[in-house]
Amino acid sequence: MRYLSDYDLDCLEEVYDDIRCLANQHLPHRKKSSFSILHAPPIHKGIPCLIIGDCPAKDEMYDHEEYYWPKKNQLVTENNIYSLVATSFFIRAGRYNSLVHAQSSDTSFFREEYGSKRVGRKTLNTLSLEYLFKLIEIFEPKSIVAVGAKAMRRLGYDDNPSANFGKPFSAYGRPAVGVVHFSTPSQFRQPGISSSIRGIQEVVPEV
Repeated sequence: MRYLSDYDLDCLEEVYDDIRCLANQHLPHRKKSSFSILHAPPIHKGIPCLIIGDCPAKDEMYDHEEYYWPKKNQLVTENNIYSLVATSFFIRAGRYNSLVHAQSSDTSFFREEYGSKRVGRKTLNTLSLEYLFKLIEIFEPKSIVAVGAKAMRRLGYDDNPSANFGKPFSAYGRPAVGVVHFSTPSQFRQPGISSSIRGIQEVVPEV
């Protein structure tokens, strides 16, 4: 890993500016806390993995009129189910340090219920995916972890994602793996937990 350059940070600010303009233009009733892009502060590139969900949870939304990105890595500092389950998976995979140095985002930067007559949900998703590729260019992750079947499908995995958690595939030209969703305790009772953890161990490099 190496530190992000000033140029990288400038590119990242442009992503935030563009998404903020989109939100202000098409979601004026939600100018504040209408989107979320990163879930950890941008520090390094060449990171061990980029963790990608489907869309932000309510407690991941920020007032982006005040600042650009989070000041701490939510996945290792927040006391919520999503973060606790993610931490448990990476610890059991022997990749906790990789999680500490990971970055996290979503295939859509907007809440699932957000949309408008002018810009529908599909359009918001498409635009988010375009900017997600820019994030990948900035952070140069060595691997991608897709959280849940919906994120796997949006990243191009069409072969029954729910039945293939933990099976390596390729996304944005990088090794990737899909895992069961971190969102609820019931995920621990789902088949695919063990295979998800093995997949993280296989695809995500150690730090």
